Amino acid sequence: IHAFGKELYYPWGYADVKSPDDEAFQALGRKLHYFNQYKLWSGGQPHYRFPVTGVASDYMYSNMGVASMLYEIGTRFHQPCAEFEDEIVPKNLPSLIYSAKIAHKPFSLVKGPDVLELDARHVDGELRVSATASDGKMVNAIQNTSAEFKNSSDYPTGSQTIKAVYIYLDQHPDDWQEGDIRWDMDAIDGKWDASEESVRLTVSTKDLPSGKHIVNVQAMDSLGYAGPVSSAFVNFVQE
Repeated sequence: IHAFGKELYYPWGYADVKSPDDEAFQALGRKLHYFNQYKLWSGGQPHYRFPVTGVASDYMYSNMGVASMLYEIGTRFHQPCAEFEDEIVPKNLPSLIYSAKIAHKPFSLVKGPDVLELDARHVDGELRVSATASDGKMVNAIQNTSAEFKNSSDYPTGSQTIKAVYIYLDQHPDDWQEGDIRWDMDAIDGKWDASEESVRLTVSTKDLPSGKHIVNVQAMDSLGYAGPVSSAFVNFVQE
């Protein structure tokens, strides 16, 4: 994280060329832009300003395979505290949390669909979960917020259809094995045929223990990419 410029930088910077993982890097940059509306400064992008040699992000990617991203936050080197707390933090903290969600598999999870508007609650002995699974909302938002992308087509990673949305109870999807609890959510319109689907599921909890549980939700697209996991705590109160 550096100041300043309201820009997101990812490899390459040493020259105006795209990296071998540009599709994933650009998807990540676009999704972070969804939160803070920062411009994308990278090789092959309209906002590429000038070559930057020896930058740490290029080194981390080329030598260690890290999905490195540099934030140029704010509008000045010494941002007044009030501006930092009221304007900079609210725009950038959610993007950093999103980055943390995909940190263990950044080049694949960022290509998958996002689970948005997750709502999970326990009512009358039932777990009721609803959400929106979207392959394109975050990655294509830049078309509406940046003049440089105004007439661009949908990004390749955001044009697949949603094929499934799974709920995992008290377990991360990466740890799931046959026999563990996993529920398939239902598309509200009854069809898995769009890049964005509203989904829901209601299941009985009569055989599950009372107390706090964690609900993990993950969506899959038609290319087989799993997206970031969204989670919520739910307190089961069994009568």
